[in-house]
Amino acid sequence: MAAAYIDDEQDAYMFPGRKKYPKKYLKTKESIVRHGMDDPTGTTIVAELEEGDDGWTGQSELMGLCIWYRDQEKDDEKAKAPETKDPLLKSKSPSVPSITPLPS
Repeated sequence: MAAAYIDDEQDAYMFPGRKKYPKKYLKTKESIVRHGMDDPTGTTIVAELEEGDDGWTGQSELMGLCIWYRDQEKDDEKAKAPETKDPLLKSKSPSVPSITPLPS
């Protein structure tokens, strides 16, 4: 998944040597994503290609990922583990991939 970001404009700015040192870049990017997914102030959203979607090849495919963070955390929330919720949106439209949260 991290390899998908190698041509991303933001990563080009943050990691100018990413193509010269791809193994180092992938290890760093993977670490950033993993830590973001474990952050109790973060919410991970995954877009996945499913049967019935345009481009479906018979196998589920990761189409996108984002991690949203809260700016502040209440004192009583600091010790709690993040809760896993059902998808906010489940679309079967052929042009819109479904969005499913990652398992914790």
